[in-house]
Amino acid sequence: MRGFESKKKLANSLIKLVKTKPIDKVSIEEIVKNCGMSRQVFYKYFVDKYDLVHWIYDQDSLPGDDLYNSSKDYTDYSRHTLKVFIENENFYKNALSDIQSQNAFFKHWFKNGKARMMFNIGKSNINDEVDIAMDVYIYGTLFVVLNWLFSDQKKNQEVLARLLIKSMPSILKKYLLVK
Repeated sequence: MRGFESKKKLANSLIKLVKTKPIDKVSIEEIVKNCGMSRQVFYKYFVDKYDLVHWIYDQDSLPGDDLYNSSKDYTDYSRHTLKVFIENENFYKNALSDIQSQNAFFKHWFKNGKARMMFNIGKSNINDEVDIAMDVYIYGTLFVVLNWLFSDQKKNQEVLARLLIKSMPSILKKYLLVK
């Protein structure tokens, strides 16, 4: 089995297990047993289960990156992210509920989100104002999405994506949205 296929199998196993219990209660042994793989295979590709959580999100994000790269409009990326969160709601609720630990998915999402924005804005355009605007927007978006995921009365993902883009600081809009 190739590397990507093995990673995908481990990812699907974790996603399935998270439907019945929190990520912090799932063991590596359960992940590998659930998909018929060995611990050695797991550790060949991942440092720990949180590394696997991050890989799952990174893989889920790739189509959103492609959408942004083709349209140059961050709205497409936002729509895609919300769609992914709904499709794997239990997994992402679980992943996002930990905002304190050193392995918190929240930190991974922030780091990757900021790196993605910096790349799309361009290093030469980053100054203190843009940097602070990115931090405020990414942290704010994280908490809005977290509240949305845990809400019993979810707004439509299209509506939420539009509102998130509308709330984007104007200094970021000029770089991340189609004019």
